[in-house]
Amino acid sequence: MLALYFHIKQLRESEVDREAGQKMHSLRQSFVSHNGIYYAAGVLAGLAPLKLELHSRSLKVIHRKGWPSMYNGKGSVLPAPPRTLAKEEYAKEVDKSLRKKWQHLYDKRRSDWSRKMVPKGTAKPAMEVNIFTGQALTGHGCFRAYRHKIGKLPSAECASCEQMDETAEHALVECPRFKTGRLKELNLENMETCRYIKRIVKDLWIAENGPKSIREPLRK
Repeated sequence: MLALYFHIKQLRESEVDREAGQKMHSLRQSFVSHNGIYYAAGVLAGLAPLKLELHSRSLKVIHRKGWPSMYNGKGSVLPAPPRTLAKEEYAKEVDKSLRKKWQHLYDKRRSDWSRKMVPKGTAKPAMEVNIFTGQALTGHGCFRAYRHKIGKLPSAECASCEQMDETAEHALVECPRFKTGRLKELNLENMETCRYIKRIVKDLWIAENGPKSIREPLRK
């Protein structure tokens, strides 16, 4: 949690990244610093890992200003394109390297569940990320398995399925209680997936916390 918090803090202190940082900030209570979830959170907020973003910007500034390279092949996170390229082409090559590296890190570190929900590092959710999609991705919040883990329930067992823990994956993929409207594949780039997840998680959240626990914009 602290790792994600400091990432958010650094982004919010930058005017350039203020809007993206605010999106990440809205996810703070839903996402944890586990590598798989951390990278998925960045994808949903449209933010590359901070180290990649900073290196990308430094390469562009160094090229634009005509300064000597700081890296010279050592400690370089991203490969530097040929300096003879025009400014626009150089920036495009840097962005291409960033996306490739980001996808590599995401493939390497994402969890099995986040891979199903967010298959690509360049994914763009079809719906604005909110507390419900955040809980679906992390498995935290309203699911009985998580509530049991933190001591709020005596059992993690699903209310409808014997000997099955109510994890996010079970509720959204397997449980017959929520089969209405379920898609064969859950992908947050698909609007129907987002709507399905929001409806199911919102119902679970209300069942636990009551309707007044949801702010007006999220009740729709």
